[in-house]
Amino acid sequence: MIDFIEELKKVRAYNTFIPFYPERIKGYTDAEIAQIERDCNIHIHGQFRQLLRQMGRCSGGLIWGWDICMYNYTWRYEQFTRYQNSVLIDFYNDDETRNAWEQSNLHPALNKIFIWNSSGESTRCYYLITTEPDDYLWEQDEYDNDMLITKTDLTILDDLQQQMEYWTNRFSANPNEMSPENYQYRIDNSNELFEYYTIGRLLP
Repeated sequence: MIDFIEELKKVRAYNTFIPFYPERIKGYTDAEIAQIERDCNIHIHGQFRQLLRQMGRCSGGLIWGWDICMYNYTWRYEQFTRYQNSVLIDFYNDDETRNAWEQSNLHPALNKIFIWNSSGESTRCYYLITTEPDDYLWEQDEYDNDMLITKTDLTILDDLQQQMEYWTNRFSANPNEMSPENYQYRIDNSNELFEYYTIGRLLP
């Protein structure tokens, strides 16, 4: 069993302005996780289940969902429940999309995909292939490798550690990493940003 709270606390940069409120960390119950499985047509196991049980409803600031979809305010419950269908529409209507999935020996619905990380205006996505028994992420890049979906060597924990180490270092006490205006904006609005990027979005 991985203690995500302790593991992610280790990679927070010293003196980062990004707030952390341990008292707000909250996970989903087993009944709620079962509902998420039904609503999103996925299997939840391994690190994914552990993460949801420990901090699925709120990360307390240990995870910031700039790219992690389930914590990003631009994603909503309905988008997660419809995601496989939206990919299937492309699968059945776009030859390039269908070929990419078939060449990867995957099917969006049969393999019960879950969108994990979306960056670069969604041109690069990381999926959980939830029919797989392990915890590794799969990558698809719209402009690379013929859109094939390929297995990475990153687990969920690996990806979260890298993300949080990067962001907390970037927004540390040294404002030289960004413009003074942007840095001050982040400082002044950190509590509002907390609500935008740390609240789980997998249930209504």
